[in-house]
Amino acid sequence: MKKITFLLLTTLFSYSYSYSQGTLEHTYSSGVQKANMSGVLGVNTANGFKYYTFNRSTNLVEIYNQSHVLETSFTIPLDAGHFLSEFIFVTDKLFNNDNQIEFLYKSYKTGDTDNKKMYLCNDTGVLLQSFPGKYYAGIVKDNSNNYKMIVSGALQNPATNSYDYDVYGLTGTLSTEQQDILTQKTVVFPNPSNNVINISNTSNTGRASTLQIFSADGKKVLEEKHAEEEIKIDVSALQNGVYIYKLGDKSGKFIKN
Repeated sequence: MKKITFLLLTTLFSYSYSYSQGTLEHTYSSGVQKANMSGVLGVNTANGFKYYTFNRSTNLVEIYNQSHVLETSFTIPLDAGHFLSEFIFVTDKLFNNDNQIEFLYKSYKTGDTDNKKMYLCNDTGVLLQSFPGKYYAGIVKDNSNNYKMIVSGALQNPATNSYDYDVYGLTGTLSTEQQDILTQKTVVFPNPSNNVINISNTSNTGRASTLQIFSADGKKVLEEKHAEEEIKIDVSALQNGVYIYKLGDKSGKFIKN
């Protein structure tokens, strides 16, 4: 009986081990990276799932199909002296109802921190729209199921001492997967952590938001103002356990170990 039990446990262990590993399909090299990996390098389109990479030396974007075969490449439009900061949103149906993929991205100019800009181009490298002075964008859905894009700059308007927000009406729609991006919570990593956590604010608009951290019994252990897109918090002094954090209207959990 002991021998049979041992063989059964060995079989179960081997089965679990065999199916608990991911299989490496392909390795990409790209000049873009985000702490929140949702939507990075990949996008669901009407023509299937696509991967994309960016070369910072040449400003070249390459698009691959789901089998990792190169389909097309193009050079993104950028102002002279500007460098790509981040791809904000990649979609094939939100901005235009054609078969092309649109890239919404932002740039900055080295040595001139106030010189920032957003662009919208398609997968042939055609510039569809530019947003001078703008650096943040969010996509929302109204009660009539219409999508709106809200953009703002990184600096206050000196005339009003406040931030200007421009609202754009969009005629397109999103896939189910891309709709999930709009409702996702802030992302915390690493999780669990025994030292420092990084909170990625996916809806950051450049304005300071209140970050609060509560213990499992509801006791507030931290409250700070942050305007960064990536927030670093030292949690080494916290007791081990589960904590709840709130950042603006977003919330989530992390484990201190």
